[in-house]
Amino acid sequence: MTFVSCGGGDDKEKEAALCAERFAHCYFNFKYVDALAYTTEDSRRVLEFCASNMSRKIVDSLKNIIDTPTVSVVETSLKSDSEAECRIKVENGIFVDTIGGYPVPGQREKSFRFMLVKEGREWKIRMANLPRSEK
Repeated sequence: MTFVSCGGGDDKEKEAALCAERFAHCYFNFKYVDALAYTTEDSRRVLEFCASNMSRKIVDSLKNIIDTPTVSVVETSLKSDSEAECRIKVENGIFVDTIGGYPVPGQREKSFRFMLVKEGREWKIRMANLPRSEK
């Protein structure tokens, strides 16, 4: 995966999509600390909630999963110069459906929508709640 800044440049839609894709890669691979780099400060509490609900049995079961989720941006739309929305497709996802439940690996695919806001020159994911799939 090639890495470039989520800020700068003239193509706002591509920048927002790149930021959303990087965030989703971290989030859906349970790398919540890494995901913080792509979120607003207000979104931090949502990621902290996710991390705090990862029981030992979930963490242990994740160690045995070989195929990791892949993410791709399906659609990006600019709402304004400082707001965008991205629809992300997650394939081979690992989802924990209930608090304290076991991860369910290998689900075909799910789609999620994420809102982004421009903070200075960078796009950031704004999360008010846990992401919910469209399917």
